[in-house]
Amino acid sequence: ILLQVVSKTRVQELSGEYHLVSGEVVNGQCLWRRAGLGAEWYVFSGSNGKWYLGTAFHRAKKFNCSQGFASSSTAHAGVMPHLHAPGAWSTHDESSGKFTRDASFQISAGPAAVPPDCLHVKSPTRHHAISGEYRLLQYQLVNGQPVWSRTRGDQEFFIYSGTSGAWHVGDTDAKLTDLFDCDTGFAHYPEKHAGLHPHLHKTARWQSYDDSRVVKWIADPDFQITADQTTLERARVKEWQQCAKRAEDPPFTLQVRSPCRAQEISGEYQLVPGEVVNGMCLWRRAGLGTECFLYSGTNGAWYVGTEFHKNKCFDCNLGFAKSEQAHAGKMPHLQQQWTWLTFDEASGNMIRDPDFEVESGPSQIPPDVLYVLSPELNEEASGEYRLLQYQLVNGQPVWR
Repeated sequence: ILLQVVSKTRVQELSGEYHLVSGEVVNGQCLWRRAGLGAEWYVFSGSNGKWYLGTAFHRAKKFNCSQGFASSSTAHAGVMPHLHAPGAWSTHDESSGKFTRDASFQISAGPAAVPPDCLHVKSPTRHHAISGEYRLLQYQLVNGQPVWSRTRGDQEFFIYSGTSGAWHVGDTDAKLTDLFDCDTGFAHYPEKHAGLHPHLHKTARWQSYDDSRVVKWIADPDFQITADQTTLERARVKEWQQCAKRAEDPPFTLQVRSPCRAQEISGEYQLVPGEVVNGMCLWRRAGLGTECFLYSGTNGAWYVGTEFHKNKCFDCNLGFAKSEQAHAGKMPHLQQQWTWLTFDEASGNMIRDPDFEVESGPSQIPPDVLYVLSPELNEEASGEYRLLQYQLVNGQPVWR
């Protein structure tokens, strides 16, 4: 369900994290879309039976083509993209205009490396305002990569991956005007990152933008981005690695269904890479709306809670649903024989709920079109509603 694409030599701009598009089938195979805001990229099966990486241009063709910027060198015969070995891919070479074998190109499954919680920007020569501490924006990606933010007065600045595949430091113009589908900012790294985090680049100097010069981007030897990980952060990364290994590939997507009580916690939950709660993985309900989390309580039972419980750092045994038994390290969706309890408002107690379910994988396919008929009241709401692709609200699909 989760793919990591790394292209170190050519077409680095397509690197990033790709999520499975639930219910979408392209030429008989699954479809993945690069996660978050920014330029659209897809992993899809071409009409000739090869895997391709393409853009919104290929989506406009309904993927009825055998084109892209990277492809498997041979037909996939139904083998998933991440099971193709490095060296079995070809990428587009701009100099020759042809596809050539690319040993550096790789697709793997699972979450990416854990990004640092905090980055420090030093810009003593130009653009002093962008200096300072940048915090990781939890649960957000831009062009398939993590993004960091800092606020200074009424200004907000971001460290983000541009559409070209290079790191930039920009302001709200990039976010609000272009939704990060751009390569703008006050500073950038001149080389493509290929998935490497900003503080790890050492081979070249960062550049600052100078509008007064003919050549706008100027090498800035004083500019730095560093990440002095604390002992706590290093321990968190190690704990995540141990947790993911112990869980034997925790599912990226879980479906929570609560038809009788606490219905408001139902929806699609997605794994939060790098987050470990009481020794176990954490899932967050996908999309906009009220935050809900599936987490392990301090007593070893699974719980479904909200932002209230997150603010307690999940150091509690509270929620609107819980497993009656301790999980003993087993994933929530594997406990079909479990009894779940949900909160009953009438009694104020947790009561056994045989209808409560947690399953892995994508949800059922929503219809592309819904029709609303309201002839007497709210007539203006009547009409045809189209499914908003790749968007969820409170863990559910949304139509407009």
